[in-house]
Amino acid sequence: MREAIEGTGATFHDEVTAMPEMYEGRTPDMFGALTDVTKEYGLEDDSLMVAMCKIKEIMSEMMLPGLLRWLKSVNAQVVVCCPLLNREACWGAQITGIPCVGLMTTAGPGSMAHAMKDFLEKMGMTVEECLEHRKNYQPLQECFERLRSKCPGGQWRQHGTDDMLCS
Repeated sequence: MREAIEGTGATFHDEVTAMPEMYEGRTPDMFGALTDVTKEYGLEDDSLMVAMCKIKEIMSEMMLPGLLRWLKSVNAQVVVCCPLLNREACWGAQITGIPCVGLMTTAGPGSMAHAMKDFLEKMGMTVEECLEHRKNYQPLQECFERLRSKCPGGQWRQHGTDDMLCS
C-alpha cells in the first residue's frame, strides 16, 4: 500500500507507528490487534460479534492518543473520514476542534441500521442482545466515562448499535 500511495506523490503515514497505544505489543494490523485485545479483556470465549459489541469503542479509545499526536504533527485543518468505520477520527476532530467531514462508505444515511440488524441475525444475535452486552460490560461503561471527560460537549450514544460518535 505504501508504494501505491507514495507513487501518487502523496505522503504515507503508518497507523501502526503513529498509534503505539493501540499496536505496541499486539499484532500490527487491525484484525490481529482485535484478537489480542479480545484476549486482554478476557473475552476469548465470547463470539467475535459479542466481543466486538463490548470492545469496539475501547479499541478506538486506544487509538486516540496517537491520532491526536498525528493530527497535530501534520497540522491538520480538516478531518475527512467515514464516521462509521473511523469513529476515532471523528472523536479526534471533536477533541481538537478541527472540522470533520463525513465520507459515507455505505449506502447512505440509515443504511447501517438495516445492515447491522441483518449482520447480527446472521451471527445468531439480536439487536437487543447486542445492546444488553454493551450495557452490562463494565469496561465499556468506564470507557464511555473517560471519553465524556475528554469530549464533554460531545453527544455520546453509548448503547446504540450504530457507532458511538460525538457530534
